[in-house]
Amino acid sequence: MATDLRPCAVRAPDGYTVGVVRTADGVVGVRVLAAGGELAASGLIGLTGASCVFDQIVTEKAHRRRGLGTVVMGALTNAAVESGVATGVLGATVQGRALYETLDWKVLAPLTGFTHRPVVA
Repeated sequence: MATDLRPCAVRAPDGYTVGVVRTADGVVGVRVLAAGGELAASGLIGLTGASCVFDQIVTEKAHRRRGLGTVVMGALTNAAVESGVATGVLGATVQGRALYETLDWKVLAPLTGFTHRPVVA
């Protein structure tokens, strides 16, 4: 999936806080914490020049259906735009695809997943 990035409003629901951390190697992480300090949602982007890769976008089970995925995507998008990035790309799970499509991401090609289970002798 891919999208043209543009700044967006990010507002965490009451009781949640959003933190953004940038590393020296071009990775940006976002963490959404609940009032008690526990991790509610998170995600990463890898900055690669004019584009970036969104990865590991997760909302913890106890905090789903509150818009936190949208908060994470918005905070990551803003961090990318502030870094001069114009295009975002990601590989979406079936569950994640619905969220990304509501945020105007477009499917460019199907993504196939598999699980490797090594034979135990």
